[in-house]
Amino acid sequence: MAFQPILSGCLKNNCTQLILTDITGVYDASTNPTGWEDASTLLAANVSKIEVTINFPDSTADKTVDITSQLPGTVTGEVEYLPIFTTSAYSDGRYTITYTITDASANTYQYILNTTFTCNVECCVDKMIAGIPEKLYSSAEDVDDAAYIEDAMLAEALLKGIYSAANCNNSAVIDRAITRLNDICKLNKCNCF
Repeated sequence: MAFQPILSGCLKNNCTQLILTDITGVYDASTNPTGWEDASTLLAANVSKIEVTINFPDSTADKTVDITSQLPGTVTGEVEYLPIFTTSAYSDGRYTITYTITDASANTYQYILNTTFTCNVECCVDKMIAGIPEKLYSSAEDVDDAAYIEDAMLAEALLKGIYSAANCNNSAVIDRAITRLNDICKLNKCNCF
């Protein structure tokens, strides 16, 4: 069977570093027939190039990085690549990450990871929810407190909606919900952006 790479990605260090992990695994005839290190799939020793291209949600130009040097001589499990595209903060939205492996015979193997990052709006929702007890137990009844709590509940529902829409690959809902959450966060001065 042919080699089929699989990639996962997550943000770490306060959403400033993109960590990518090859989770393809090692070849096994019954449980992983498309994995690394078999003559019928792909040996790490036969890889000539590995590139990662990322498409950012804010329509900035795609960025491509050669990560060939990070592949071990023999793959024995997952391969975590050093942080790619370190930045001050990744903006919220949908990212397309293309993982391309080329072997010595110029055959290419590709995996496209579509993922959604929501660090900024998550920070905002967390701060808003954390502020609810203060609003509930303040000595003065205030109309603004009720509006704040309502906004916090709406923000949390929108965030959960983003997660569900991402699972269904519903990009239109993701984009609208992030836009609406950004508006709520700016109005409530979360200071997460």
